[in-house]
Amino acid sequence: MYSQIINDFDYVEYFKNTIDSFGGISRGNPKYVFRKNVNNPFPDSGAYFGCISEGEENTGAYSDLSIVVFPSNEAVKNDDRWIIALGVGSLGFKNDYHLVSLPGTRRFFMNCLSHDSFIKNDFMDIETQDGFTSFCQRQLIPETLYNAVKNYSKLLLACTMFDPNNKNEGKKVIKKFLALYANIRRLPTNQKQRDEVRTIIQAERKASVDEENEIKTLLAARKYIVLQGAPGTGKLEWQKE
Repeated sequence: MYSQIINDFDYVEYFKNTIDSFGGISRGNPKYVFRKNVNNPFPDSGAYFGCISEGEENTGAYSDLSIVVFPSNEAVKNDDRWIIALGVGSLGFKNDYHLVSLPGTRRFFMNCLSHDSFIKNDFMDIETQDGFTSFCQRQLIPETLYNAVKNYSKLLLACTMFDPNNKNEGKKVIKKFLALYANIRRLPTNQKQRDEVRTIIQAERKASVDEENEIKTLLAARKYIVLQGAPGTGKLEWQKE
C-alpha cells in the first residue's frame, strides 16, 4: 500500500540526495528542477517524484528528458511495484533532441539496464508507444501503476519496474538510473563524482549486445537503421547485403 511505503521508506529524500551527489547541485544551486506529488491519500492521477531539466517550471507541462518514479497503490502492500523511467516531457524536445539523436544514447541505456527493462526502439519517437504495452503485459504491472503511467506511455524511453518493499533493490535501481542520467547530462563536476557515476554504471553492466539481433529488432520495429562510421568502413557494402 502506497501510504505505508511512502511513510516507512525515504525514497524521495534518497532520490534527491543521490542526484546531488552525482553533481546535480553546484554551489548550493540545483542543476535540475525537482517535482513530486506524493501526498496522501494516493492522488487520483497517480503519484510521482523526479527531476526535470534545469530552467523548466516547477509546475505544469515541461520539455526534454527527465527521470521520474511512479509508485503504485495496491490494496496489499507486498503487491506494490513501482516504475522508474527516463522520459520526455509532454511538450516534447526543446534542448535535448541532440542527446537522444545520438545512436549511442539508446545503446548506453540498453547495455546498462537489466534484461527485463523496457528500452524504446527509437528514443526520438514520442508519437507511439513502441512496445510499452507489451512490456506492461510481460511484467504484470499492477493496475494502479498502469493507471498512473498509461498517459505517458508514448513519452517513456526506458524504464524498470522494482519492488519498493525491498529497500535495497529499490535504491539500487534508482541509483543506476540517476547515474545514467547524470552521465548523459554531464552533471559531475569533479573526479570524485565522475568516478562514483562510472562505478555505478559499470556495475552489473551487460557484457555485450548481440548486434545482429539488435539490428533485426530495430528493422522490424521501425523499418530503418542509421549507419554511422568513417569513410571506408563498409557502410555501403553492409547496405547492399
